[in-house]
Amino acid sequence: MRSLHKEYERIVLRIGSTPLRPLGQLTAIERTQKAIARSLERLATGARVSQFSEDPVAVSQSLSLQSQSRGLRQIVQGLNQAQGDLQLSSTALSSQLDLIAQIRQIALQASSSTLSAGDRAELTSQLKTLLTEFSRVSADSPSGTMSLYTGDSQPISFDLPSSSPGSVFKDTVGTGTFLSVQCISTADSEFIHTADLNSDGNLDIVTGDELGGVAVVLGTGQGKFSGQSTYSTDPLDGGFDIGDANGDGIADILLRDMTGRYLRGRGDGTFDAAEDFYSVVEGPVSALKGIYADFNNDGYSDLIYTDSSDLRLALNDGEGRLGETTVIETGRDSSFNFHTADFNHDGFLDLAFRGDSSALYQPYVYLNNQDGSFTQSWTVGSGGGGDDIALGDFNNDSHTDIAFVDAAVTQIYLGTGTGSFDFKANLSAHSARPAVAGDVNGDGLDDLISSSRNIFISKGDGTFTLSASLPFSSNLGNSLIYGASFGLADFNNDGVLDIFSGNRGTAIALGRTREVSAVNQITDISSAEKARDLLAILDKATESIQLQQSKVSALHSRLDYTSASNLVLADTLDEARSRLMEPDYALEIAELTRLQILQQSQVAVAAQANLSMQIVLQLL
Repeated sequence: MRSLHKEYERIVLRIGSTPLRPLGQLTAIERTQKAIARSLERLATGARVSQFSEDPVAVSQSLSLQSQSRGLRQIVQGLNQAQGDLQLSSTALSSQLDLIAQIRQIALQASSSTLSAGDRAELTSQLKTLLTEFSRVSADSPSGTMSLYTGDSQPISFDLPSSSPGSVFKDTVGTGTFLSVQCISTADSEFIHTADLNSDGNLDIVTGDELGGVAVVLGTGQGKFSGQSTYSTDPLDGGFDIGDANGDGIADILLRDMTGRYLRGRGDGTFDAAEDFYSVVEGPVSALKGIYADFNNDGYSDLIYTDSSDLRLALNDGEGRLGETTVIETGRDSSFNFHTADFNHDGFLDLAFRGDSSALYQPYVYLNNQDGSFTQSWTVGSGGGGDDIALGDFNNDSHTDIAFVDAAVTQIYLGTGTGSFDFKANLSAHSARPAVAGDVNGDGLDDLISSSRNIFISKGDGTFTLSASLPFSSNLGNSLIYGASFGLADFNNDGVLDIFSGNRGTAIALGRTREVSAVNQITDISSAEKARDLLAILDKATESIQLQQSKVSALHSRLDYTSASNLVLADTLDEARSRLMEPDYALEIAELTRLQILQQSQVAVAAQANLSMQIVLQLL
């Protein structure tokens, strides 16, 4: 009995020394503790989900959003690098525009005929330096094709502008061939001249009927013509010229008829009725034999013509009338085909014409003495005659040459620059009168176009090669009229000669074009004419650089917009990922507070339970 009592006391003491907990209380406290730890982890790391197992869908979506955002930001980085290249290119183009402006200033200086050879050499040296700098800037600027992925299905591909001298300095030249023929007017057009009658920068066409009447069509500058106005005249056996009868700077139509009249231009492409012009000229005037031009450089049109016995000059009196005539040469009563050019480079127009039967129809050249008189400087002599004269520079020496055209043979005479000429060659294949000269293939050499629709391409030494035929269905002009009723002019302002022809109507054929490098012309200012040609090339180069600048600016704006758009999209993706993966801090803190209160309550309950068990044991 005694031993049983001791065992009872041992058991009671053991129970009293062990805290008593209510059923499940330990498990609840542990769960609360774990929840508090997770809440504290989310608040500390800013991540709602820390393990894939916690929310597999959210984690997968988060990784996808993160990948897209990083991709967009990498695209933006590539776009920024491309914008840097575009900025470098834009800066280079601006520098080249400045260089072109400096080159143009030198070309303007060289356009004056007063410069000495030494002056031109110094300016040429400056041009070479500027051209070298232009090449250096081009070499240092980025170039080539860029292809940028922007996130769209199609990448942005573009070429950084090439600003090398060869790609910037270009000239538009002809190919020596022509497009299809266009009918411009159905009015009779035995005589044709071109001029800008309304000062719009576009060539217009004036045609004349040998039976009387003049028609005018105005060019649009695109190889097209609008309207047609007609004016009554006496028979135009000798045709007409375009000049300035009254010195007002407006083109007039000077009639070579028997009544001595002209049509005063209004400056808008229309004309007043015919009025007297050379009524004070003594004796009958052969309507067929003469030419109007400004022979004394006073801005007024004068007249050289042949009467029944002599070659005469009638100077304009400065009031729109021709004064008394002076005899240039006696015995030139039946001369034809008058042409003017500055054969000796003295700044005054000289005279070339074909003699009459007594002179065996030979060509003559008379030099202007600058005092109202002329002196014969050259003729073929016993070399034979011809039907027409064409003037041009056939060997690119800046001297005017003569092609003396006949139905059987064309004789080529090269000018010396002094008013004399040296025989070069006979051009016998398919020759026909009349003929005109002009550079139709852009090689700087004047070629020959014959009325038989043949093109003779200059070789540069005064000889020619027969090239393609013109696209006209019949011979050009009217071969019965002395003086070409066809010619070459630029009707669409592309810098390439087009051809026009008349007879029973007027037709044109536009010249085909091609672009060639004009780098060699940049430093060629050996003459005022070449310097003026350079100005046109520089104007085209300026337009080319400005066009490239506008393209670079447009690309820059496009990349700016694309970069900004991608950044907005990347920020949106990041925000979506943040909402998916980051905790709501307000809710999380509230939940932590709840858990902490719960934890305190659970601990308090457990402590109270232990205290109650101790009281029970004390009672025992």
